[in-house]
Amino acid sequence: VNFNISVAITDEFMAAVRDDTDFHLRNPRDGKVWRTVRARDLFAKIVKYAHHNGEPGALFIDAANRSNPVPHLYELEATNPCGEQFLGGYENCCLGSINLARHVTPDGGVDWPRLQESVELATVFLDNVVDANQYVPAVPEIKEAALRARRIGLGIMGLGDLMFQAGIRYGSPEGEEFAAQVVEFIRYHAMQTSIALARDRGPFPSIQGSIYDPD
Repeated sequence: VNFNISVAITDEFMAAVRDDTDFHLRNPRDGKVWRTVRARDLFAKIVKYAHHNGEPGALFIDAANRSNPVPHLYELEATNPCGEQFLGGYENCCLGSINLARHVTPDGGVDWPRLQESVELATVFLDNVVDANQYVPAVPEIKEAALRARRIGLGIMGLGDLMFQAGIRYGSPEGEEFAAQVVEFIRYHAMQTSIALARDRGPFPSIQGSIYDPD
């Protein structure tokens, strides 16, 4: 069995990399310093092996907590095994992906109306999965956590294929701007669909105290 390996990178560590100073490696259980290393040396190893074989992934934990949608429930500490989604204790990941390669017009542009339709359908589908999922009966906390926050994760695939069809070079400044526009479009319509679902089905139970709290 293989597992993805990721490291949680803090603002403090990145500041040490920037300033070329030492960094303390602490035991997460008791906070004691185990080793002190040059931050840039450690960062260089992370970059080297991530480029070599994709491991480790980099999780910017402080940045994640600044955008934690439910800070009143927990502080984010880790993600699901593949790193797509930060989760709280006992939370599962309800994930789906839109294949962007299937959203190309004959002239190589983005089929925006079809993409909007796919985003709306996928958002409703994933919300339905939260209810339809067969959670592990022996661990009731999993179902309780899922229904409490109703987390879903809608991702993409086929971005390189879409760029190829559009004549945009992957990794170029134009490509980065193009990708940002596509993802912003998906996020906007996923949020709009979530708002519509909340009006129809009611908001998720832990909305009070979340970043979406209307009060």
